[in-house]
Amino acid sequence: MKRSLLHALQALSFALLVAATGAVARPALAEAEPLAFATTELPVGVVGLPWEARIETVGGTGPVTLEFPPGEMPVGIHVDGDTLRGTPMEADSFSFVLVARSGEERVAAVFAVRFVDAGTCLTSRLPNAVVGRHYASQVEIAGGALPWTFDAGDLVLGLQVSSSGEISGIPIGETAEPLTLEVRARDREGLESSCILELLVIAEADLFIEGSGGAGASGGSAGGESNGGSGGSALTGEGGDDDGGCAASATGPSLLAAGLVLARLRRRS
Repeated sequence: MKRSLLHALQALSFALLVAATGAVARPALAEAEPLAFATTELPVGVVGLPWEARIETVGGTGPVTLEFPPGEMPVGIHVDGDTLRGTPMEADSFSFVLVARSGEERVAAVFAVRFVDAGTCLTSRLPNAVVGRHYASQVEIAGGALPWTFDAGDLVLGLQVSSSGEISGIPIGETAEPLTLEVRARDREGLESSCILELLVIAEADLFIEGSGGAGASGGSAGGESNGGSGGSALTGEGGDDDGGCAASATGPSLLAAGLVLARLRRRS
């Protein structure tokens, strides 16, 4: 009974305090995150086929609207809510400015997009292969009447291409320079395509040499540019930088790789 009376008196005291001061305790409002674009890359489009790309943003103080500044809109493309969509009219690479608004905030960013003709090969540089290790990589072709059927058969050094466009096998020899391969395909309606690919096959010991001017420097990922990356992993050709990666291996084979090879030879003997 005494405890209930005490609680009632405390509640009455708080009510009188609020009435006298006009103050009501409110939780502090979190500061809004600045508006920014979360999307940085746009998918490849095919001329004459519907294309769309959702643009994601973060932050802002309210609903986000997108718009093109005058003269920036690629031909055939328009803004639909948070999505760019339309039908590309010509094959080319475009750069344009896109503006996002939220309340009083306004941010702009430059985007790049590539529109290609149907049948264009999107793969030019294959990931590096390693002697004695299973290898598989898919060749990609834009548009067309799916599916694409590739001319299956043997390529080089134990590798084959399947009718679905997968290059696979176990390489039996390394190459000093990237190999140039050509694979051909046709879609369901007879449209033909030819893909010129580059592939480097490296020795297993070279996997330990990262960032050197050797195998890693000529890497790159499937679908990348023919000159690959600079530095990076000898297996994938990715992850390097302009400085060539690890300085300890920039001038030749690393001591670590040499030690591992020597240890392997001793075990065999």
